[in-house]
Amino acid sequence: TTTVADTTAADATTTVADATTADVTTAVADTTTVADTTTADSTAADATSTVADTTTADATTTVADATTADVTTTVADTTTVADATTADTTAADATTTVADTTAADATTTVADATTADVTTAVADTTTVADATTADTTAADATSTVADTTTADATTTVADATTADVTTTVADTTTVADATTADTTAADATTTVADITAADATTTVADATTADVTTAVADTTTVADATTADTTAADATSTVADTTTADATTTVADATTADATTTVADTTTVADATTADNTAADATTTRADTTAADATTTVADATTADVTTTVADTTTVADTTTADATTTVADATTADVTTTVADTTTVADATTADTTAADATTTVAATTAADVTTTVADATTA
Repeated sequence: TTTVADTTAADATTTVADATTADVTTAVADTTTVADTTTADSTAADATSTVADTTTADATTTVADATTADVTTTVADTTTVADATTADTTAADATTTVADTTAADATTTVADATTADVTTAVADTTTVADATTADTTAADATSTVADTTTADATTTVADATTADVTTTVADTTTVADATTADTTAADATTTVADITAADATTTVADATTADVTTAVADTTTVADATTADTTAADATSTVADTTTADATTTVADATTADATTTVADTTTVADATTADNTAADATTTRADTTAADATTTVADATTADVTTTVADTTTVADTTTADATTTVADATTADVTTTVADTTTVADATTADTTAADATTTVAATTAADVTTTVADATTA
């Protein structure tokens, strides 16, 4: 499911020109689970990175060139082989939401604010279990970067353009001839919300926030027990950039980009007692709204890239969260890329094998200004 809502609002003689939404790419990579044991082995490698970049300007503020990049969500090949009596279900769901909002209030100028890089990685963790009870290995990494710049009065909003949104759900194959149910889910959810606001005759120039790097590497689990094996590799990244403006607003040239949704080959082979279900659902929604009130101009605000990768899980979870590079000159919000690769499940047991590789990325870019405010070229890394 992909939803894109682009909203640009301004009060009193407002102009919004050339606002482009940045790129968000989500992929789901290889996940393989082999289960034939008595109890449950659980390996969790969770990486959570939060980057909140807020640029607020007070007095004489200008917001220039707000560009929101493309949002691309890809869910790749999912294969399930089941040897049980009940149903095999394979779901590859991709949900992408992009909400771009640009608001300006009162002649404000904010110049060159850049938020720094945030990198989160999840490294190697290996668990071997030969017991009656459960083995659990958790490698959690949490990084938070909050950059705030404020400005108020004399605001200009110019050039608001919304970019393309592409959602692809690729090949899904299910082969079933077993007694119980095998379920493999590769879900990718990406949300990008860009808001630009300014307040009161202020100028903020050249502020740079530094890098944050967290690493948690490979996680491998081998289980020889009686119950189910569960491997979860979750990566969550959040980037919030805020720019607001009030009074003396101009809204010009609002353009909404393309939205493409593709659902590829789905093959189901069933040799069992109950039903095989394979669902590859892709839904894309685009709502572009531009409203102007009160002589304000916001120009050339660009949202930067955020990249999150969850790779090859044989209960292995590699998570890399986005980089934020700060320069209070030319503030651009970065792209958000989430990748979760191929997921394969082979089940030869009495109970169910479940492998989940979930990647959730949220980028919210907000810049606020009030009375004579200008925000120019803000880049969030």
